[in-house]
Amino acid sequence: AIGYIATRAMGPRYGLALAGFAGGFISSTAAIHSMSVRASLHPALRDAATAGAVLSSVATFIQLGLIVAVVDPALLTAIAFPLAAGGVVAAVYGFVLMALTATAPRPPQATPTSENRQQEKSQKRDIGRAFNLTHAIVFAAIVSTVLLLSAALHQWLGERGALIASAITGLADAHATAASAASLSAAEKISHATAVSIVLVGLSSNSLAKTVAALSGSAYFVCRVLPGLVLMLAAAWGAALLQG
Repeated sequence: AIGYIATRAMGPRYGLALAGFAGGFISSTAAIHSMSVRASLHPALRDAATAGAVLSSVATFIQLGLIVAVVDPALLTAIAFPLAAGGVVAAVYGFVLMALTATAPRPPQATPTSENRQQEKSQKRDIGRAFNLTHAIVFAAIVSTVLLLSAALHQWLGERGALIASAITGLADAHATAASAASLSAAEKISHATAVSIVLVGLSSNSLAKTVAALSGSAYFVCRVLPGLVLMLAAAWGAALLQG
């Protein structure tokens, strides 16, 4: 698993941060849940785990940019600043948590239960896989559903309908929402400004799912991960508003 290899090679401070970032390319929500489980099972690693959880969202911003660049390169110029702003803020916040890891007092190690061990092993397998056919099929299905739903709502309610669709489907996958927005933009069915809003609405909605994933951990974990999610969204939306 990525987390095991990185932690053994680099130590928990940097290893979990790298594992979280790498896991974010597979599923940031799953990475956050994995880190919450690890933080609960090993309290001594809770600061490193929170850093890894936040850095998993950096991968989300990178992926959104890559998806837009492939589907509609022209849209990338309109969305690059908001995505960069959100990604940079998430990275800075994650690095700050990494720095705090070195000075934070270490709490006593909790006694692992068989249930926690099994849950952590399952999360390691999910994050460690380089490719998962089921995930690929689900992603394709979500993209198709989002495209159909967005097109139907756009036909019925105009651009507002596409925004509503992104808020709903973003709970499942922000990447599928971005692919849908870029496809509609490339077909000139929506403006670049609307496409940017759709991507950010989907990202915001997906952050709710990340919050739920974080809630499976301790209050300590939630109180450090949640501000990172809020700050990165504020940065992305703020950048979008600044550029008009």
